[in-house]
Amino acid sequence: MTNKDLTAARFATAASVFVLAACGGGGGGGGPATTVISGSSISPTGTTTSSDSSGTSTTGTATASPNTTFGSGSPDINNFGTAESLPIATTPGSVPIIMQPAAATTGANSTPSPPPGTQPLGGTAFPLKESVISATSSGIVPDAAANQAGATLSVINWNASGDSQFRLTIPSLGVDTTFTSASLLKGRANVLDSTFRWTSANLNYTALGVWEVITPGNVHLSAFTTGYETPVAGVPTSGTAIYFGTSNVAGLVTTYPSSGGIARAALLGDASLSANFGTGAITGNFTNIIATSGANVSNPWNNVSVSASITAATSHFSGSTAAASAPATPFALSGGATGRIDGGFYGPNANELGAVWSLVDTGSMAIGVVGGRR
Repeated sequence: MTNKDLTAARFATAASVFVLAACGGGGGGGGPATTVISGSSISPTGTTTSSDSSGTSTTGTATASPNTTFGSGSPDINNFGTAESLPIATTPGSVPIIMQPAAATTGANSTPSPPPGTQPLGGTAFPLKESVISATSSGIVPDAAANQAGATLSVINWNASGDSQFRLTIPSLGVDTTFTSASLLKGRANVLDSTFRWTSANLNYTALGVWEVITPGNVHLSAFTTGYETPVAGVPTSGTAIYFGTSNVAGLVTTYPSSGGIARAALLGDASLSANFGTGAITGNFTNIIATSGANVSNPWNNVSVSASITAATSHFSGSTAAASAPATPFALSGGATGRIDGGFYGPNANELGAVWSLVDTGSMAIGVVGGRR
């Protein structure tokens, strides 16, 4: 076996991977792509509720703008419903430290987010809004260096019907790699490089997923969102919108068994978030989440409630998460588990939403992403 094969095998068995299922649809002829982060087909339309000047609620249909950006038609399957235990030894019975992940940020990344409608994709750089954690034998803590330095995905050459060329830079970890993919930014995408592993999916304007880099005794994991952020002028100032999907919330839960080592499970479920643009409040829930272990055993996981606020004069929001249920199943967190959510709106008129979330108790940490369109 070659060194490259050994590296691939190491990542295949050790890397954190979760399902981000996306259904492909047309994007040809200038029409809106229908690629979504979903296990079933969702049209690019949804229900939007707003209030008129008299306070009466009205309901209409919001249609995704034809000003599409990301592609569709990914050939990837993303059959990564399990997450193997990490190759890190711990002392049986020890109590590792588990800290809340830091707020998702682009860090010191000076690359501005491209405006919606920027074409072509080739030559465009996307700063990752991410929260990076570091898992060692001592516990799981924010990766301060990676959070501060940021990361960037750049499209060097774009081919709508074949391999495209990309560049990923993660300065704190010395990653600066050029690679090709026929799937990235076209729906479900998996990239296995000699230095990193990447799993993602995208809507029309939003891309989100995870990357992972393994160094001796340390696993660096990022949950990220990126894309074409909504300009401040494009954020509604009144009315409400529901951002939803099927299989549109995903993540990884990590724990330290009493027998030693680190165990993980992949998370996949549904999410619906309501944004009140008049008050700035965002509320909602993650439901129907299933945790799938490295042994391919699946069990129900926690429901999660979300409460956040849109930051004034921006298209960003932040807030908190909390366990809304506590099933007595493997990898489920306690009923007192809490966390945070940080994200933003994407597209010319807040067409989509993307965010990074976490949930933590005294013995486990979950971190992941959520996306949806209205």
